[in-house]
Amino acid sequence: MKRIVFVITLAAIVWISQVNSLACFVVSPDFPKAYDRARAVFIGEVKEIKKPVSLNPTAPLADRLYRIVFKVEYSWKGAGFQEFGAPELVVLSDQGIDGSCFDWGSFSEGRKYLVYAEETVEKDLIVSLGNRTALLFKSSEDLKELQRISNPFYRFRVKPSAS
Repeated sequence: MKRIVFVITLAAIVWISQVNSLACFVVSPDFPKAYDRARAVFIGEVKEIKKPVSLNPTAPLADRLYRIVFKVEYSWKGAGFQEFGAPELVVLSDQGIDGSCFDWGSFSEGRKYLVYAEETVEKDLIVSLGNRTALLFKSSEDLKELQRISNPFYRFRVKPSAS
């Protein structure tokens, strides 16, 4: 009888721990898809991290997320100074605060990133799980691709004929 109670208790503990721990499986898109999907692709240094304005779950998304202020150093898409009017750009991020499957992770002040920011319905820029945003020193493959597509000879090069 003690053995049966022990097995049932052990099984209940295992079951409860599995219910509370969700496994997240997210595949980052390949470079072309991530670039096409992004509203802005740029290298930026985090200058400031502003805390959320509200903790109310019914508040607008922009009020519930951190505002990451970047000093834009180079832009391939959508983060041009003429478009946003300043050398700084604000991107929303959850900073990994709730540990959910939708967390991207967190930014750190003073660090440089290659950012793929998407656009929210409200036209804010946001970084969320499943995009290719990463610390700059971990982005060498993406930087090679970005260099390749920004080369004017690549864009307009005529492919050799098969003859």
